[in-house]
Parts: sequence; structure tokens; C-alpha cells
Amino acid sequence: MNRLTDNDKKFGPITYAKVNWKRISFILSSGDNYDGVPSLNAITVYALGWVFRVFLPAIIRPFAQKVTAHGWDAETIKRLGRDHYFNYFEREYGFSLSDGEFFQLYYGIQSGFGNLPDGVKEQSWCKHLPWTQWRMVRHSYHNLDGSVYSVRKPKSSWEEQPDLPRVKFRFKDYDGEIITATCHIEEREWHKGEGWFKWLSWLAKPMIRRYLDMSFDKEMGPQKGSWKGGTIGMACDMSTGIQGDTPETAFRRFCQEEQERKGKKFKLQFLQNV
Repeated sequence: MNRLTDNDKKFGPITYAKVNWKRISFILSSGDNYDGVPSLNAITVYALGWVFRVFLPAIIRPFAQKVTAHGWDAETIKRLGRDHYFNYFEREYGFSLSDGEFFQLYYGIQSGFGNLPDGVKEQSWCKHLPWTQWRMVRHSYHNLDGSVYSVRKPKSSWEEQPDLPRVKFRFKDYDGEIITATCHIEEREWHKGEGWFKWLSWLAKPMIRRYLDMSFDKEMGPQKGSWKGGTIGMACDMSTGIQGDTPETAFRRFCQEEQERKGKKFKLQFLQNV
């Protein structure tokens, strides 16, 4: 099996490491006979910011898929004494809870990085715990003075809004190129709880986020012009509690903040309202 982290440590038969992931899990794994090496079983546990793993004898075995080797020649088949090979898929049993809200249950065959044979399904189940979730109840578009322009129902089909109140700003990219941003204001509101737990919204304050949606007339950032491509649109926060926050003050704040794309940091320079 692969190492757990880049900083694995050993204590007898136990491999352990400190991790930053907010996860609680207990999983018994069969291994997958990688490269034909018979697998050992392993128990892996995540708890309290640590991960632990201990290997066990092969109590459970991976799922084996027999594959006829149609591409093998007669000499190869004679040398090996067979006309087939096996693909192996790990079996796992246990559970995992990530960030206190995403639950996964494992009860058998797992696909890993391969494709399971036809008719064989991955044996796992997952769900976001409904009492931890937020459901969107409003998506509104706003005038440039902050008043409501229109409201869209959260589950309605998306439609382009060609007549939204918009404003344009000109700014200088990290390399001096002049770019124009076309902006409008949107706001979303979420209430606590889903399904049977919608009643939690009576106890929790709504979560409201207003932001400035920005579309650029050219690619922005250090990766523009490359096969990866630069940024052509994004959004910046207007839910800062600043009194009198306007599209211009929000965009100026965005330009003053240090930007980062793919590990490269840079800054923009606000020029003018177009």
C-alpha cells in the first residue's frame, strides 16, 4: 500500500502521521494485489488530527476479475501456461466522516482508479448530513445602488440576464496590460437544514452573501496566453459589512488584494470607471 503522508512515522507495526484533515474514519481494507504482490489487510484510522495504519494477515481478499488476454500470442500463452490475467479491486469495510458533515459507508468492492466489470457495482454509500447543510432560498440581482432588481427562484432553470444593471472598470494586469471588467451585483441567501431538518432555520441566522460578478474582456493573470489559460471571470465579496459598499469600492478592494493563480502571486492596479 502507498504511504499515508509525506511525513509517515513508525511505532512497531503501526504507521502514523499528523494530518490537517478534519476526518474521523475506521476502514478495514483488503489491499488490491498491486503488481501481483499478494496483499496484506490493513486497518486505517483517522481521529483527532492523526492517521494510523496497521497491517494484518489476509483475512479478506480483493475482488478478482478474470480477463481473457486476446492480445497474447501462442508463445506467451504457452510460456505462462494460461491465456488470461486478473484485475484486482480492493474491498473496504468501515465508515468515514469528513468535516463533520460528509458521511461515507464502505461495505465491499471499491473501484479505486479503475473501471469495475459490467454488472459489478461499487459497494459504498455517501451523503451530506442534512442537519449540517445550508439550502439556498433566494438568488437576487441588484441595481448598482444595492436595491433589488429581480429575484430568481433557486431551483429555476438558469437564464442569461441581458438587461442587468452593469458597470465597467478598467484595470492594469500584473504585466501592465489594460483590461476592462464588466460587473453586476448578485446576492444569495441560505437557510440552515435540509429535508426533515429544515426546522433548524428557526434557530440559526440566515447566511447571506452579496458579491460583485466580474467578466473580463481579456484573459487575466500569469497564465494567460498559455494552454492553461488566464482568468476571464470571477467574483469578489461585497458582504463585508462596510457601510456604503458600492461596486467601485468593492472592485478597488479586489485590486488592492494580493491575487494568486496556480501558486503564483500578483497584484492588479485600478485605473478608472469606464
